[in-house]
Amino acid sequence: MNKRNILKYLTCHSACTASIYNFATRLSAADIENARDQKTSSVRSMISAVRLEIHRMRGYVRLAPLGDMVLYGYMKPKHQIGEIVSNIMAHRYPNTIIVLGNSNRSWISLYSSEGVSYMPGGPLERVVAKLKELTNRDVKDVPIQNVWDTYYKSQYRPERRNLKYFHKNMTLTSMRSTRSITESNKGGTTLDLYM
Repeated sequence: MNKRNILKYLTCHSACTASIYNFATRLSAADIENARDQKTSSVRSMISAVRLEIHRMRGYVRLAPLGDMVLYGYMKPKHQIGEIVSNIMAHRYPNTIIVLGNSNRSWISLYSSEGVSYMPGGPLERVVAKLKELTNRDVKDVPIQNVWDTYYKSQYRPERRNLKYFHKNMTLTSMRSTRSITESNKGGTTLDLYM
């Protein structure tokens, strides 16, 4: 990892101060990776914590459609990673507006042929309501049933179901920060029974 990325991740950490940042600017990337003292080791662990949270948010945030051009999802990160995650999601869904956020703030990104456009916003509910108003479409008007059927049939494999392993790797903190609700599947119930 290069020095610029290291400093970028460090500034995203919620406990990063000016003195920690100044200390890290005097270190090389190799010094941080091969930390020998406690202060350098704490810098490396701060960077690792930010990278881990970015990785988790990329996988755990669930996006819901709002018309044809907008996807939105709930995210309440511990560190200041909203811009990074929304830009990653924008790259994943080109020419689609990505809105991530919570009750305090939101992050809006769009990836097009001109590059990534980013804008911080207010509370998620207010931003989504404004986008709904601008697109003049209601979420209920979107014909999502066929998309869901295709997605569910392509993703669901009964042999992959291992809830003990899932809960071992999916921490309660991560589930709370993305409002994930796991399916308990008591009695072997699947969505196929309701369709």
